[in-house]
Amino acid sequence: IPYDPNNKYEQYFDAYNVIIESKHADDVLLRYLRMYQILEYFGYRYILAEMTKGNIRENGFVRNIISKVSGRGSNEKEEIKKALKVLLPNLHTAIVISADITQPMKDFIKDKLLINDSQHSSDFLCEVIYKLRNCIVHNKESELHFTSFNTDDYKDGIDLMRVLITKLEPAIINI
Repeated sequence: IPYDPNNKYEQYFDAYNVIIESKHADDVLLRYLRMYQILEYFGYRYILAEMTKGNIRENGFVRNIISKVSGRGSNEKEEIKKALKVLLPNLHTAIVISADITQPMKDFIKDKLLINDSQHSSDFLCEVIYKLRNCIVHNKESELHFTSFNTDDYKDGIDLMRVLITKLEPAIINI
């Protein structure tokens, strides 16, 4: 990460800590989760920044925030997709489905992540990123359980994670 003397780095300490954890991760699952954690962190910071725009110094600040919060959805997937579109507006060009994602990975996306839409779009990639994370953390997006004993079952998913990590980590540093 090149040092920029005009950047106020103290606002990114949390992200830098996660980047350091990622750098020292000894497996792909942990590295992928750390990458996602940074995206999530910046996504929620973006949401919070949007909420505070407007009358931050006026007496109506609390009422303004309450009205904005109550108007937001409780759908985590949609919130992270909105944030990713702002954070990584060129996500669909950073990862070229035809060149970066092999047919076995596409089959994994369709059969294991249960995503049938194969259009090369940011929405599609956001869905893949989100569901991969959920397969690791919650196992709620599929019946595939990632363990160290069934690596053959999700080999193509591991390869997909490697592609995402390789393509997205530099973009995250640029954020």
